[in-house]
Amino acid sequence: MNEKQQALIDAFFVECSEEDQKLYIQIINLFDRLGYRPKKTKSQTFGLDFQHPTLKETIAKFYPHDFRLKFYASHIYSEKFNNSILTVIEEFEGKYTGCYECGRCQDELAGYTYRYPDGKVVFRCGRELNTIADLTIDDLPEILRLIENQHTYFITQAKKKAESAF
Repeated sequence: MNEKQQALIDAFFVECSEEDQKLYIQIINLFDRLGYRPKKTKSQTFGLDFQHPTLKETIAKFYPHDFRLKFYASHIYSEKFNNSILTVIEEFEGKYTGCYECGRCQDELAGYTYRYPDGKVVFRCGRELNTIADLTIDDLPEILRLIENQHTYFITQAKKKAESAF
């Protein structure tokens, strides 16, 4: 990470609680090891967007008291993460659901599937990040696992795309 990127993280931490800083720094360290670089989000609220320069993929965005994560490569996760999918589906009344037909999916649809108790199934595009509510340091192992799984998925998809180009 270069000085400019570190300064961006330091400026962001000024806006965060001490508890969020303790959680976020460990996630940021993983992103750094995986090659993701921070940039300022394109929103009114100051936040960080971690994108991989080669893969051109974002896995997470950080805002003070608001963490958004992409984790569709994992099919096993806690109720907290499952509820994050439900929350965004219901918060926007189903607006950001279904396939956007953007052409990014290769072999199969890449996204989240939420199953309601009555059997109704809703698909949410994997391009979208989900806000994970009420994060604590206890959630850290699962967050790190989900990030690593998503990163591995992105690498696998990039290799497939490169191979199909020949």
